[in-house]
Amino acid sequence: MPSPFDLSHVRALAFALSTLAIASASAPALALPRPSPRPHEPAPVRTLATLEGSTIALYELRGSHASAIGGFTIDGSVVAGIAIDRGGRVIAALVQTQTPGPCTERGPIPTSCLAVYDPTGKLLAAVAPPGGDADATYTGVAADAFGNLYVSDRAFNAIFSYATPHVEGQSTPTFVAQADPLTSLPSSVAIAPRGGHVAGVTVPTRCDGSSQVVIYDRRRTGFSEHDLTCRASHGAFAGRSGPIAVSDDGIVLVPLGNHVDAYARGRTPFSFALPSVDARASGLAMVDDRLYVADGAANVVYVYAPVNGGWMAGAPTLVGLYRGFSNLGPIAVR
Repeated sequence: MPSPFDLSHVRALAFALSTLAIASASAPALALPRPSPRPHEPAPVRTLATLEGSTIALYELRGSHASAIGGFTIDGSVVAGIAIDRGGRVIAALVQTQTPGPCTERGPIPTSCLAVYDPTGKLLAAVAPPGGDADATYTGVAADAFGNLYVSDRAFNAIFSYATPHVEGQSTPTFVAQADPLTSLPSSVAIAPRGGHVAGVTVPTRCDGSSQVVIYDRRRTGFSEHDLTCRASHGAFAGRSGPIAVSDDGIVLVPLGNHVDAYARGRTPFSFALPSVDARASGLAMVDDRLYVADGAANVVYVYAPVNGGWMAGAPTLVGLYRGFSNLGPIAVR
């Protein structure tokens, strides 16, 4: 054991510590591991249908690119609107003007029907209006996330509801109910993704005849005229026609030129511009909480997500851009 007055071991320890300090100063600092960034969740692969005249083109949306996967033309008919049901079938709301055609082989014409096609353009089913009434004039069709269809009819100022089968090999939509609101739906119909709201650009019978946006609430599963209540009517759109969209919280979105207008009951309308001043919003589709906007001028599709306060709280966030289209018109996305 060293003497208390023997300081040799203290000097040895001091020398070792000084040597370590010099080495530490000259050596590069250790790189502490950094948490890896959270991987970006890829956008889901979706199918987009677009309508030009009576021709329907189909695309697959994957990553940031759109790939053409098919298309077909419906001869002898005016295609008023398109939708894609949960089974991936293309639904067309038609007014047949020539025979033979998808609605009828011999007539009478003009007549309306719902025509169901597979992605190759094979006609799977044609559903006549309720009661087979030849006077029906379909103006639009929309599908919710559960595969139910909503069809606007101008002749009867009505919305028809259909359930589509979710069984392989079955294709014929089944008529469920008819709602008769107090307004007609001349141009289009939209349904919220989860089916809670129906909207249309309408000519109200109790107004001055100018086009307006009207939204209805669906209050029960399966609806009748008592289940759809006129909630709100906003803004004049003289001569307005074309597709619209509605969110699950009841916000109606209307494409107008290079911007999109948003409407809600009791709130000041809100508008947001598309990225280009030359843009032409030709179609909208709402899937989950994402809004797909077709720009018919640039042939691109923008995807928007609402800010935290919703679609009326401020300019939405651009979260996707798809290229590779041609002749973009009204769209349906599933």
